[in-house]
Amino acid sequence: MNASSRPDDPNPSAASMTGRGRWILNRLRGPSLVALIDQAITSGANFATVVIIGRAAGADALGVYSLGFTLLMLVAAAQESLVSSPYTFFGHRVDGADRRALAGSSLVHALGLMILSTLLLAATALGLGPTPLADVLWVLSVMSPMMLAREFGRKFAFADLRMHVALGLDAIAAAVQIGGLMYLAWSGNLQATSAFLVAGLACGVASGMWLIKDRRAFHIDRSRVVEHWRSNWQFGRWVFAGVVTILLHINVVRWLIAFGIDNAAAGVFAACMAIAMLATPFIQGMNNVLLPRAAKAFHQSGRAAVRQVVWQTTVYVLMGMAVFALLMFAAGGWAVSVIYGAEYGGNHVVVCLLVSFMISRAIDTSLYNGIWALERPEANVRINLVAMAATVAITLAMMSYWGIVGAAIGLLVGDLCGTFLRGMTFLSLASGADTFESSLELGAE
Repeated sequence: MNASSRPDDPNPSAASMTGRGRWILNRLRGPSLVALIDQAITSGANFATVVIIGRAAGADALGVYSLGFTLLMLVAAAQESLVSSPYTFFGHRVDGADRRALAGSSLVHALGLMILSTLLLAATALGLGPTPLADVLWVLSVMSPMMLAREFGRKFAFADLRMHVALGLDAIAAAVQIGGLMYLAWSGNLQATSAFLVAGLACGVASGMWLIKDRRAFHIDRSRVVEHWRSNWQFGRWVFAGVVTILLHINVVRWLIAFGIDNAAAGVFAACMAIAMLATPFIQGMNNVLLPRAAKAFHQSGRAAVRQVVWQTTVYVLMGMAVFALLMFAAGGWAVSVIYGAEYGGNHVVVCLLVSFMISRAIDTSLYNGIWALERPEANVRINLVAMAATVAITLAMMSYWGIVGAAIGLLVGDLCGTFLRGMTFLSLASGADTFESSLELGAE
């Protein structure tokens, strides 16, 4: 009999709580804990970057930086969807020489997307003409391959559940990036363009060290590169559409603010969002582990196992979010003023709305990855389009009356619509028999 349930236990409730606490701590050890630390470093570096730019270069420069960053996220989404995610899902189905060949093909595909991103960003900068955003895109066209290489390396490590490798890569990149930005701020040379230059160089150093260390994991079999790309595209076309639509949904508000109000307002909104996104380690850190675990659980044990993984991850994330939300609801506006300066003050309501948005994202992200694991990414795309349409419509209506407060309301309500629809969809897909035809296949399977 368990000690916590003995009739003579003087405090069975306390013993039970202790047992549950130990169970939670045991679940958070190992890969999950390292993933949380890694995501904390990555998110911390991004947050520190926004703070340094906001304080040293002002709201206008921060607004332009945030717009450039959203475009970089779209480029990274293409790589993750068409290269990293297929490897995450299909890599555990092969081993030995076949796994190394799949990894080698993924490396070639990533290099191709890096070249394409350079051309697209340069073409966009050329079309914009002489504007601050165009200057940022010219820098990104050169630096994006290094940033994409860093993302490829960390996702490759996550796919193999080698969280310590991703941790080392991200720690090096963060240290170089923050050090470089602080030097530019101290010397008075920090702008949006120089910030991206430093970030790209930091990613280049870290990814170069990672590739040297992990080079034996790749074998480029030229006869299979095209075959693997076809499999990636068959899988990734829906994943890519899902990631792009969700990124557009999340970031379209920044562009609406920039064009509807001005770059400075977009910078203030970016500062408030950065405060709210301090919750990202609780969300993304656990989900970096959820996706490969849920995919493996589906192929080994069926839908019930996926439900269990998704619900457990959601509970862990919301436990952390509850503490974070209470702190931000009490002192979020004060934190923005203290961290960024007086020009960013008076936005407590915006911070509270964006923290509520992050709570919705915490739930939605777990459901999103659960639907991925169930191999129904087309469902995510449809939901994302509905959420984006709701966000744009509500933001345009609210922003004309309440400025960035209205924009934050539009973002929150639009995301809640998507979360509700995604929850209903996940429950439907995760119920019933385990025999159904997947919309995702590997090669000729």
